[in-house]
Amino acid sequence: EIGSNNCRISYEIVDDGGGDVFSTGVEYAINQEFIDNDIVEINHNHGNNIEISIKDLLSETHYYSRAFAENQLGKVYSKIVEFDTQPVDSEDCIDSDGRVYETIQIGNQLWMAENLAYLPLVNSLSDGSVSQPKYYVYDYNGTSLSVAKTTDNYESYGVLYNWEAAKMACPEGWHLPNDEEWKKLEKYLGMNSSEVGHTGMRETGDVGEKLKSISGWSLSGNGKNSSGFNALPGGYRSLGA
Repeated sequence: EIGSNNCRISYEIVDDGGGDVFSTGVEYAINQEFIDNDIVEINHNHGNNIEISIKDLLSETHYYSRAFAENQLGKVYSKIVEFDTQPVDSEDCIDSDGRVYETIQIGNQLWMAENLAYLPLVNSLSDGSVSQPKYYVYDYNGTSLSVAKTTDNYESYGVLYNWEAAKMACPEGWHLPNDEEWKKLEKYLGMNSSEVGHTGMRETGDVGEKLKSISGWSLSGNGKNSSGFNALPGGYRSLGA
């Protein structure tokens, strides 16, 4: 099964060579020499029939893959299998309101390239909660959904969510990035591996400038947007404000 950014590979171990297999997996790369290849490794605990799902592939890209098995006698590979990933369909990123979002591929990750604007209801700025989902439009203090959606801030910057709302707002098939996914993005854009795990300010690689839009930020904070991510300054809501 092959998608635009993922695939599923199945293989079978037909001969263990007389030793107990302790490691199996799949190598995949965009070159037949498997230079700079990725390795997906799993424990040998499902018998001889193995299935592996690979994510974060580049769309419309030709790949080479091969399975491996390893025991005390050595490591052996299957024949090389070639496949092409599918093109990305923008309709794949559509929220339940029917709004379609632009996407951008950075490295081998696919990101939304617009601020999320899913808005099932709108709360006033004084209506806060840490346990119930809340939805806000920057600088709008009413509760009329139709009015909120006509504001310039909604059109330009989308919606501000508290944590409970954010967890439910993503289009089907999409999710909020976890810390490891952010780190992968940061390292691809040039952040030092030694700094990527730090908390607080992390400045190597000028990652912020590469992600931010070239206009709209205050205090000389505009970016270069060399990644195409085009991050906009959508505002924030302070706790209790």
